[in-house]
Amino acid sequence: MRWAALLVMVSGCHDLDRLRRLARQDAAADVAAPADATPDHAADAPPDRPDRPPDQAPLPPPSCRSLSATCGPQRESCCASSAVPRHPSYIRGYDLSNTPSQGGVKVVGFQPQTSPRVSLDAFSLDTFEVTVGRFRSFLDVYDDELRRAPLDMAGAHPNIPGSGWHKDWTNANGTGAGILFANSEADLRRAINVCSKDTTSWLGDATRANDVRPMTCVSWYEAFMFCIWDDGGRLPTEAEWNLAAAGAEMYRPFPWSTDPRNPTIGPDDANIMQPGAMLRNVGSLPLGVGRFGQYDLAGNAYEFTRDRTPEATPDNYRQTGSNPLDHDGNNLIVRGGSFRTPEAFARTAYRRIVGDSGSSRFDDLGWRCAR
Repeated sequence: MRWAALLVMVSGCHDLDRLRRLARQDAAADVAAPADATPDHAADAPPDRPDRPPDQAPLPPPSCRSLSATCGPQRESCCASSAVPRHPSYIRGYDLSNTPSQGGVKVVGFQPQTSPRVSLDAFSLDTFEVTVGRFRSFLDVYDDELRRAPLDMAGAHPNIPGSGWHKDWTNANGTGAGILFANSEADLRRAINVCSKDTTSWLGDATRANDVRPMTCVSWYEAFMFCIWDDGGRLPTEAEWNLAAAGAEMYRPFPWSTDPRNPTIGPDDANIMQPGAMLRNVGSLPLGVGRFGQYDLAGNAYEFTRDRTPEATPDNYRQTGSNPLDHDGNNLIVRGGSFRTPEAFARTAYRRIVGDSGSSRFDDLGWRCAR
């Protein structure tokens, strides 16, 4: 059912302002897409998993079982996930602004409209960045999870070969490859503390006053392990992340760009390069919500993706076809910009790299999980 119709049905409910905004986005989709835009594929969205009999409500993921629903303007579960339907034809790194720079800064990875198209199957993506409160639950059982160790290809999308955990990472940890993930809860707490004393204080705060800030200062491998432990998830591929942020065939320069030909950003759209900025509560800027319901895909904290590259400046994509995933190289692709970065870094096309190492911890780099 279209949002405009829903407005008539729920005109007196407290979600009216949110529905009005969604109605405007829905209407914009009818006029903003290019001539060859593909239709919505709601029927292809991932089905709910039958984890419980139909007469029982499903349990929340482990990271939220002791947490209240406090995330975002609607005070949703911090483990909420939003479906992204299948898209059979999509141009990665392109947006309808047709501007390969922002504020005089190059948008690394911006592609022309003539670039090869890819297809992506349906998936779901966390509505919010993983929070401090959610990660605390994982930290409490970290030693137990290390003893079990993720199974080979745990968390994998069935149609994306190699998208799950690799047992080689488990075997290589602490050898010539270095420390990919902490060898104990105590080591992980120490590493987080070296990265950010603020994050350490938030994790240890008995009042849980900062539980809905994004979790940062973890390695790529620890983030991946969290997703597997929490609900059999994984890190999103870069193509999935880009499609969700750009609103698929709407090709938005920013997640909120209902007019995708106009790459503008305001102080209420994203936590980007503002005086005295720091990590804000997830979902605290509702005007910046993306087409498929995700918050903070631009700004606040960078986000890990599943992809990597050997290139120092990732101007071009190396993989095409169906459900592309780049496995090769020692550089990890991160997306979305952070509270410290200029506007160009928050563009949906912008690609940045960080080194693949357990010591690569940053206080403005977080993640969200895909399934």
